[in-house]
Amino acid sequence: MKVTFKPKELKTTLFIDWEINYNCNYRCSYCVTYETGWNKTSFSKALTAFDNLYHSVIKNSSLPVMIWFSGGEPSILPWFTDFCLYIKGIDPNIKLSMTSNGSQPFELYDNLLEQNILYSITFSLHFEFAKPEHFLKKIMRLYDKYGHLDRGLEKFSIIVMYEKQATELAAKIMQELKEKDIKTSTHLIRHEKQEESNESKEFVLKTYNSNLNDVSLNDVMFYNANYVLDLMYTNKFSFKGWNC
Repeated sequence: MKVTFKPKELKTTLFIDWEINYNCNYRCSYCVTYETGWNKTSFSKALTAFDNLYHSVIKNSSLPVMIWFSGGEPSILPWFTDFCLYIKGIDPNIKLSMTSNGSQPFELYDNLLEQNILYSITFSLHFEFAKPEHFLKKIMRLYDKYGHLDRGLEKFSIIVMYEKQATELAAKIMQELKEKDIKTSTHLIRHEKQEESNESKEFVLKTYNSNLNDVSLNDVMFYNANYVLDLMYTNKFSFKGWNC
């Protein structure tokens, strides 16, 4: 769990990035988080962790609070909704968000958004496991329901995870989402095990810079999230309060 302060709409937010589990129903070749062995997170331990966090940090904070759940895949936890309801019961002003691979039924995401249990969801599209047509159908249903509401378009965003050979497909999907004004970004996949190294600044620049390709379609640029990550890693770009 990482606690940072982020500028948001000219206000400072207490932002808590909570990797609530490393278990995932996908086994993407470029992801190693599910190999760590931390595959079981109990409801009781999560409650204890939040109680400790609340009394030591959140309770006495004068700042608005955002807790962002990631993993692993948070939505596969059978008690995830109950856990979010527990947090909202303690302090309804805490905003909860989640990063998800979008693999769960539409009804789960719909309930989390409709009941304002979650403030927003970022979906990541992984071509190795997800069928784009099914993934997009689910996203469009959410768009049709929430896109017309005030701040409705803020309720979800998409990260398209793609490898070089899928650039054309990624660009097509990005264009489709952009036409709906759905917040979208790309992430060019870098395999973790391509070379053993301590990843010095020189190694990062040599290995990754050639892969920092933004996707262009019909003169529209969709910027690659890796570019920002690499600039942060090599200390060429940083955000106040962030450590990489």
